Amino acid sequence: MTNTTWRYTDLEFVVLWERYSDLPFPSPLLYTSRFSRQDDYEREKRRIWEQLCDRVPTEVVWAIGTLGRPDVCVTAQGWCDQDVENPDKHIRISAARSAVAGYVVTQLPGETRWHSGGYTIAECPARQLAATLVAALPEVAAGSRPNIPIVQPGGIDPYKLFDDSRDTPETRSRRFLELPAATTGRIRVRQGRSKFGQRGIAEQVFSWRDLADDGRYVIAEGDDRVAVGTGPQRLIRILDEAIEAMVTRLETHWETGESTAGEWSVPMRRPWG
Repeated sequence: MTNTTWRYTDLEFVVLWERYSDLPFPSPLLYTSRFSRQDDYEREKRRIWEQLCDRVPTEVVWAIGTLGRPDVCVTAQGWCDQDVENPDKHIRISAARSAVAGYVVTQLPGETRWHSGGYTIAECPARQLAATLVAALPEVAAGSRPNIPIVQPGGIDPYKLFDDSRDTPETRSRRFLELPAATTGRIRVRQGRSKFGQRGIAEQVFSWRDLADDGRYVIAEGDDRVAVGTGPQRLIRILDEAIEAMVTRLETHWETGESTAGEWSVPMRRPWG
């Protein structure tokens, strides 16, 4: 399978989502309407559907189905702490895979941080989901610093935390977190379903910081947090391992019978109005 990409306006994607899914809009993607009247909004959606209905690729329908009912979902959200209102500095990606294919939906910047300038849908082989998602992030080399333990503020001796004359894990952690980052973000790799409900859903969370004039650091969230200089290929390997762990969990918990791969059907097209 070769990667194929489609691009839609924000309202076009909303129309497609409402036509082919009865589930909430995929997190962390946002849509903010520019219409002040509901009837104008509904009228425009009808007009857009009339334009789209005869030319929606089957792969796009499958993408929406997989995003709604994935085996594994991966989301990425990024921002700039020093320029948080700048829409060009925000990253919102929702990705999902079934047994046979992966899909990565990237939100394009709009006029504010709350608006979308549209969405791209990239199709890829299931095992290339991590690589396709990483390609949608800013391309940043690995940070050059040695591994940095990230110490939680709670329970730390304040003297150790603020005494710059002492090279302790606490001071190294504080200095690292105080460095300005061009982009800060979080990636979640989440099991898409479980016969045990929400209590059976597992996830792994990774934070990242892109330091100006240095590079990217990734932190696996958990009890022992360490910032590790991470380039694109290493990040792909990290996410691949996390995704495969979720797939293995589905298989070893005998939950594959609920897989949407090859079984998901397109909902009946609902009439407008």
